[in-house]
Amino acid sequence: MSLTASSIIFFVLLARLLFKRAPKVFSYAMWSVVFFRLLCPISFESMFSLLPINASPISTNTVYSEKPQISTGITSIDNEINYLLPVTANGASDVNPMLIAAIIGEILWLTGIAILLAYSIVSILRLRKKLVGAVRLYDNIFLADHIASPFVIGLFRPVIYLPSALSEQERSYIILHEKTHIRHFDHVMKIIAFAALCLHWFNPLVWIAFTLTIKDMEMSCDESVIKQLGADIREEYSALLLSLATGRKIIAGTPLSFGEEDMKSRIKNVLCYRKPALWVMLAALAAVAAIFIVFASNPQRTSMEWAKRLRVEDISKIELVVMPSDKDEQYRLFAHSEFSDVVAVVNKSRGGYLPNPESLAGSGVTYYITTTDGVRHIFSNNGYLFIDGDSYAAGRDWLSSWEDVKGNSPLPETFLFGNERFLTLDELKLIAKKGDAVSWDDFALYYGQDIGFGLYIMHYSMEEPYYVRVGGVPGESPMYARLYSAETEKSIDILQESIDDFVKNSEAEGL
Repeated sequence: MSLTASSIIFFVLLARLLFKRAPKVFSYAMWSVVFFRLLCPISFESMFSLLPINASPISTNTVYSEKPQISTGITSIDNEINYLLPVTANGASDVNPMLIAAIIGEILWLTGIAILLAYSIVSILRLRKKLVGAVRLYDNIFLADHIASPFVIGLFRPVIYLPSALSEQERSYIILHEKTHIRHFDHVMKIIAFAALCLHWFNPLVWIAFTLTIKDMEMSCDESVIKQLGADIREEYSALLLSLATGRKIIAGTPLSFGEEDMKSRIKNVLCYRKPALWVMLAALAAVAAIFIVFASNPQRTSMEWAKRLRVEDISKIELVVMPSDKDEQYRLFAHSEFSDVVAVVNKSRGGYLPNPESLAGSGVTYYITTTDGVRHIFSNNGYLFIDGDSYAAGRDWLSSWEDVKGNSPLPETFLFGNERFLTLDELKLIAKKGDAVSWDDFALYYGQDIGFGLYIMHYSMEEPYYVRVGGVPGESPMYARLYSAETEKSIDILQESIDDFVKNSEAEGL
């Protein structure tokens, strides 16, 4: 969330520069999409999204991985960060160093949050102590003797506090300013912004976003007052700002203080304020709308884009697997004339992305679609729409239309359920050359089945009559890797004996 919002902050900063002469209400509005991304853990996908960074760059399993990786969508960043991430030593039984780093990081993160919240609470308590003895002027407006600047405090029932020594004219300006804050729900926005700052305190860009949000909030409020009272009061209003400047920086969620934020910029903005041209207003409004449209949503995942754009001419092969099913209806190889029917189903793909779908019991209908570029895509209905590793909540009405789909033949024994490939003798010889350095990763590319009971044992099918079994403990070096011949029922340890000799002897015995 912090990484995603950081990329949006850069765009908002650029937009503020391009529209610096536009009313500040527009730049103030732009920040709302930043805080939405900082605080909301979920989003929606849209074809209009231009988010340059992958919305889910870090897997929840990263800290448990032997080789942790991130995928921001920016290759240069991924390469640099992945190179620095700690890797578990081969055969090590110690705790993953990435997990240790994550635990330390979590402690530091929570400590930072606690410090900011404690500072906020202390600031509010000290302020409330100064408000003892405040006198109601009228409605929700109070006068206090021991405050230097007016402010709004409170969430559901906001109250305006004014210094007692103000003149009637000054009081009228300030009351209008603070009421404008309340009308615009700025007291709520500041609490939201402070909550985001507490959660993302480690990110310097969030501090910049928080500071500029409050600055734009105050300038927007100043401009609203000038617009209501007329340009003639600009000098008086600027003098009032200067006289009430406290020089304090309050980062707590409340209060909103009249003379607190970047006084030089505010006075300059008030004195230079002119009613903007219509084209400036329209351009700024378009910029705000564009930022909301392209950054509030995530880009559609590549799997969904592939499904919606699939064409018959892109396909070289389609296979269907229905499980569980009668043996003679588990599999079907489609003729080219039937491709269009499958493509019509695939093109109707829809649904919100599910990062952590629940496990559903029941049948599954899966199309294995091989495209002309040689890539084999997995397109399945298992209660969710499943496309190349991504799950989507597609809606029961559409998914239920798949229920009559059937195969017309038994499932081939050599059928692969993923994009793995079968291990060959030549590839096994290359692996064997590593000797004692052989690891589980050397077999990760190949299709295998876990047949162990108590011990981790992987079975890898090969060209008949051979197969391989690798056993041991995950995370450590394999205890053995044996090549078997189904015909002779003999085997060898590929780490110690010659594969070529074993094949020759097996062929001789077979003759």
